[in-house]
Amino acid sequence: MTAQYTIRTIGVSSLPGVNQLIRHTYFCDNCWELLLAVTMPNKLLITIAVLAIAYYARYKSGRRHSAKQDQVVVTSIKALADLEKHSEKFNVARVEKVTEGVYVAIGYAIANMIMLEGTDGIIIVDTTESKESALQAMAEFRKITNKPLKGIVLTHFHADHLVGADGLIDQAAESGNPSVNIYAHASLDYELTRFYTISQYGFFRGSRQFGTFLNHGKEAINAGIGFKLMVPRDISYNVTPPTHTYQDKQTYNLAGITFQLIHTPGESDDQTTVWLP
Repeated sequence: MTAQYTIRTIGVSSLPGVNQLIRHTYFCDNCWELLLAVTMPNKLLITIAVLAIAYYARYKSGRRHSAKQDQVVVTSIKALADLEKHSEKFNVARVEKVTEGVYVAIGYAIANMIMLEGTDGIIIVDTTESKESALQAMAEFRKITNKPLKGIVLTHFHADHLVGADGLIDQAAESGNPSVNIYAHASLDYELTRFYTISQYGFFRGSRQFGTFLNHGKEAINAGIGFKLMVPRDISYNVTPPTHTYQDKQTYNLAGITFQLIHTPGESDDQTTVWLP
């Protein structure tokens, strides 16, 4: 299948001073977007601007916290212990059986990947943020069943839920299964188009949120919902458009599985909940 969307970001994160900027963003919530919009055409200007803001942030950080240094240290120690314990939930990649015919792959990426096993095929719910991690999770699922991939449900447009889809589709085609249904809410098209327009900025906002460019083990322990967002600093990926979309609620039957997709805006406006009646 030909991919309709190509999402690209730029490698500004490798420029000097950017990690300092990422760590100290409380002083100006929209400075990063403004900075990119103003200086994008000139890498020299953006380097100078990033350095200036980074050093200013460091100066402000020192002044703001110097009076409460002891309290900050105590809080940091407790947070560190809590985060290290939280990492136990996903520091070992594995597949867990939720109930009959429902399996979840944990620890292969920042988001989980789910397999629904039917009578003559499987359906995958979400596909992680990379082809590599999606294929690793699928390899574990294949230890449970070799039934062909019949469908993929994309619960929303965020990269950590849909980037791996093309890897699974290509693998299915190589195995003699060129037709895989892709299900999503009807607004996925709009959300991806909007994201493509602002991806140069949105990518870095998301990367700051998950601590992607921090040194894991020293500056970061985990990303909360997983160990780390597994995306490179320069990224370009294709997204195969859905073959089946719905508006409010829709019931489907595939691979002997009856499932209902329900529009439940939350993390994103196009968010989908999968219900097995």
